[in-house]
Amino acid sequence: MKNLSSRKLIRKLNLRIFLLSQNEFNFIGLRILSSLNVCCGLYFTEESFNWDPINNLMHYAVYSNTKHAPIEPFAWVASNYKPTEYTDYSFVYFNNPSKYLHINEKEQIALTAEDLLNGNYIEEGISSLENICENEKYIAFENSRYETMLQMNECSFCQAFRICLSKFHALGNKNETCKVFFLDFLDAADFSYAKRNKGDQLWQL
Repeated sequence: MKNLSSRKLIRKLNLRIFLLSQNEFNFIGLRILSSLNVCCGLYFTEESFNWDPINNLMHYAVYSNTKHAPIEPFAWVASNYKPTEYTDYSFVYFNNPSKYLHINEKEQIALTAEDLLNGNYIEEGISSLENICENEKYIAFENSRYETMLQMNECSFCQAFRICLSKFHALGNKNETCKVFFLDFLDAADFSYAKRNKGDQLWQL
């Protein structure tokens, strides 16, 4: 009875429960939460990348026909992906500077939560937010994805770059690590896009 009341309380709250990718049991936990209609998500950590279970969870989140709550970042990408644009799933972690910035009690401003914790600030003062888009460090961050394409490395030639945006550039041997997952993720995003836009097909001559 206690578990039942706890589930009802969680469902009423406007929240998402995020679990770390380094713990394999968390993949089971996310499926359970989603099946109970609790919005949840996977938080990628640098300690460990379990690409097979991540891929399995992504397939469940995007392709499963059983009723379940969204699992992030897969659900967000599936809903917002456009083939002709970059899709930055950092949005779900509030780490997309195009939408969010991070600021502490001293009014020091950082591009991401990690930058704020590590003291990598781009500006100080609330008043500077008005012209933050003109900040050199902000502009450099926004342009960094284009610079990656000019570096002629594995990420530059990866088809899945438009949804990964070289977030795992430090990993070696990408064919056996992140590349397989993100190519599958890209297929899932294309599948979802086609499903969302099936009524908007261009009339053929």
